[in-house]
Amino acid sequence: MSTPVTLTGQCHCGNVNATIALSQPASEISLRACQCTFCRRHGAVSLADPDGEAVFSFGDDSITKYNFGLGVTDFLICPRCGIYVAATMADGDRLLAVVNSAGLSLKEFADHEALPMDYDGEDVGNRLARRKSKWMPARILD
Repeated sequence: MSTPVTLTGQCHCGNVNATIALSQPASEISLRACQCTFCRRHGAVSLADPDGEAVFSFGDDSITKYNFGLGVTDFLICPRCGIYVAATMADGDRLLAVVNSAGLSLKEFADHEALPMDYDGEDVGNRLARRKSKWMPARILD
């Protein structure tokens, strides 16, 4: 069994902070590069650990939530510097997230190669099922 790893990151201006608890070393986590126009334009390099947890906190400027496509996801964007930090979705009474490693400047993933992923063919049901199995539990602190 691997030792849990805790990483911290923030957006460019420091308004959005994240603590990422991984159940395994960063070297064993796969990075994904979604090919949608939003992720490509933001240079997103995503990661999730279903056995970990992502915790987000915001400074004075709170957070901007952007929603598009199938309408089942909130993309968290710092309103001050414009960095996309994570995507979240509700799953009953819990929150799930995928983290943008590049947006949070997680140095542990700086040299990792991201696998290109194309999710355009998914319908809402398939998308939700994939995310429930692959994304990580998350919390947003007040």
